[in-house]
Amino acid sequence: MVRKSILAGAILPSLLVAGCVFGGSPEEEIGGILNSTVEKEQGFVDSQQPIKELEQEEQELFDNIMALSIEEFEQIEGYANEALENLDQREEQLTVETESIEEAKEEFESVGEHVQDVEDENVRTHVENMVDVMNERYQVHGELVSQYNEAITLDRELYNLLQDQELALEDLEAHIEKVNGQYELIAETNETFNALTDEYNSLKTEYFEMTSEEE
Repeated sequence: MVRKSILAGAILPSLLVAGCVFGGSPEEEIGGILNSTVEKEQGFVDSQQPIKELEQEEQELFDNIMALSIEEFEQIEGYANEALENLDQREEQLTVETESIEEAKEEFESVGEHVQDVEDENVRTHVENMVDVMNERYQVHGELVSQYNEAITLDRELYNLLQDQELALEDLEAHIEKVNGQYELIAETNETFNALTDEYNSLKTEYFEMTSEEE
């Protein structure tokens, strides 16, 4: 059974602006929000490695089960129960990730309060483009989380099936195929998410370069 990690591209923090200058120009206010958004996503960043490790552990448990025969059913049950506990832990990490992204999204939305105050038309257009890309990124992340939750549901069904001594081989193979299809979908969505993250990072770097040239 193929496992695909959702290790995602984190927002790269810019070193060009240290933080928000309260009471400053609209450009400085926006720069502060961009940096604060990076900080809000730290929980998302921190959750990625634990999720990846849990996925690898679960893959090993599945491989162990597949190496056993029906005569070793007690061991199969033991590994299956461990895998179910693993899925619970992955759900917990996914909750941490989701909450972090929601906080960052709320923070980033405040950029909109300053866009029309930017006098330079080129800079203003650049900010609007940056906002569009980031909003799409957050939308795709929502899709990714939904798909991953569905994958966990399918995995749970799989490990419950594996504890049925009467399970037919064709039923097992059909369910594994369904699980793999879901992880392939996740991989595709994750590629889109990472591409949007890279695009946003480039736009953000350009923004700080544009605004520093104006000073």
